[in-house]
Amino acid sequence: MEEATKHTVEETIDKYLNEILPSRSKSAQELFGQQLEYWRERFGNYKLSELNPLEIRNARSELTSDTRSNSTLNRYLTSFSAVLGCAVKDFLWMDENPCYKIRKLPEPKGRIRYLSKEEKEVLLSHCDPDLHDAVMLALLTGARKQEIWRLRFDAINFERKFISFLFTKSGTPRSVPMSSEVHRIIAKRLVDNHHNSSYVFPSPKKHDSPNSFTRAWKTALRSARIDNFRWHDLRHTSASYMIMAGISLRTVADVLGHSNISMTFKYAHLSPLHLSSALDSLSDELVST
Repeated sequence: MEEATKHTVEETIDKYLNEILPSRSKSAQELFGQQLEYWRERFGNYKLSELNPLEIRNARSELTSDTRSNSTLNRYLTSFSAVLGCAVKDFLWMDENPCYKIRKLPEPKGRIRYLSKEEKEVLLSHCDPDLHDAVMLALLTGARKQEIWRLRFDAINFERKFISFLFTKSGTPRSVPMSSEVHRIIAKRLVDNHHNSSYVFPSPKKHDSPNSFTRAWKTALRSARIDNFRWHDLRHTSASYMIMAGISLRTVADVLGHSNISMTFKYAHLSPLHLSSALDSLSDELVST
């Protein structure tokens, strides 16, 4: 394509940062912004037509270090591929994305760490009241950290009983129904909102800013003696217990906001129930007289 000879990588990255990335989540903006600086430094003066898969793959290899895993190196490639994908489909500056020809590095299998019921009770007993409510909401909704921490009262529909999560990883808002316990927690926090903050969990120092539970969370884990556990594992805990309760993978995917149900299949091994009915039917068919 002739356009590929007219535009540089730096120009393309800038256009992506200005027009595309702002629609993504805050965490994605921060991560991509950092990673794209590497690609700007490495290929900024290149014309798009001069890019080739071998050089891109070698540039990824140059990032290898003791502190960067294969997963991190793949994320760097993903960020550059996102820019070049927009150059193909949105800007119409390229015919094809050279990153598509590069195989991803092998990564360890997805990590699933979830709380036992005993661990859950111990952890909650060591949480201060605000953190206790935040952890319970995370467990009861499967929401991500920033979806809970930055939750605002104007995202709560008390009449129809649902929550709208606006700060999602994908950048696309989603809504989930409130159970009676979730409704009770949020209603209580609204009544106790003496500072009239917009946030369900306001900062104790700046009342119209969201709280950051980082220090309180680490203290609770340490006091409860719970090891190898991150806030995101509350989401794993929620998903795991939904599956073990017999809730379908499709429903769990909808609750978690997974764009593809394949993301939910990592929990499938926790529920052999959907297989047992199928095997019972097979047995009845084969041994029936």
